[in-house]
Amino acid sequence: VSTVPDQNPLYDALFEASKAAGFKTNLDYNSEDQEGVVKTQTSIYKGRRMSVAHCYIEPAMKRSPNLQVVTNAMTLRVLLDGKRCTGVEYEKDGKVVQAKARETVLSAGGVASPQILELSGIGQPELLKRHGIEVKHELRAVGENFRDHINARIIWTVKDPKVSYNHMARGLGAVTQMTKYLLTGGGFMSLPSAPLLGFLKSRPELATPDIQLHLVPYAIKDPKTRKLQDFPSMTIACYQLRPESLGSIHIRSADPKAQPAIRFNFLADPIDQQAMTGGFRLMRKLMAAQPMDAYRGDEFSPDPAVQSDE
Repeated sequence: VSTVPDQNPLYDALFEASKAAGFKTNLDYNSEDQEGVVKTQTSIYKGRRMSVAHCYIEPAMKRSPNLQVVTNAMTLRVLLDGKRCTGVEYEKDGKVVQAKARETVLSAGGVASPQILELSGIGQPELLKRHGIEVKHELRAVGENFRDHINARIIWTVKDPKVSYNHMARGLGAVTQMTKYLLTGGGFMSLPSAPLLGFLKSRPELATPDIQLHLVPYAIKDPKTRKLQDFPSMTIACYQLRPESLGSIHIRSADPKAQPAIRFNFLADPIDQQAMTGGFRLMRKLMAAQPMDAYRGDEFSPDPAVQSDE
């Protein structure tokens, strides 16, 4: 694990601004004390994320005759003998295949895992019956108690274009960044989701931080295409670390290819509302600090007029 190697005077200014705003700085937020503005720790080496797939599975595929990895396949359901899982059924190239196993691990993420369980007959009986699925095991918690982090962003224009990747990674700059990445593993394409983070308390009486900031030297114009804004800018985003609002994920059809219904239920709990409005004000407090004067332009989004909790 190492910190992001990217160097930028904007990062130094943000650290100084955090001190001026009364926030802590922290060399190791994975230590016993998480609080503070920090440089992101990553498992990136020479510009590449050291994932489980890259570091463990790929080498094992080359040396292990007892490992078979099937890709471009869609899991349809887990197979059950009574209440015992005996394998998995999947579709590949239009063919349905059953793979039997003594042990099966279902690890399909927060969205697909409950979907697969329900398609397999595991979940709330009335929901399964409504979609014509035989009830194999009543387990009412499947698909319930879904928690996720809502993200609130503020975008500022930046006075100095040389510190914003909206300037450095556009046009011919994109070619420069690609070349830099290929030659050195650095630059824009080597960044994680944010080079700087902040773990802060939205209320001073809290024992531990309840919000996380992502400080980014660019701004996105279109979240779907990840297209950059066409002017020098930066973004700070705020997440609540432990949201209280509960949602759900349930199938809408017995067809495995039909997307499930996701009910986020963001900000239903007053605690979440307080945390996010408090975090929003902390982002503005950080940017208003004197060390940011040389870089801070105007608040582009949402708008300086947006001030009330409502």
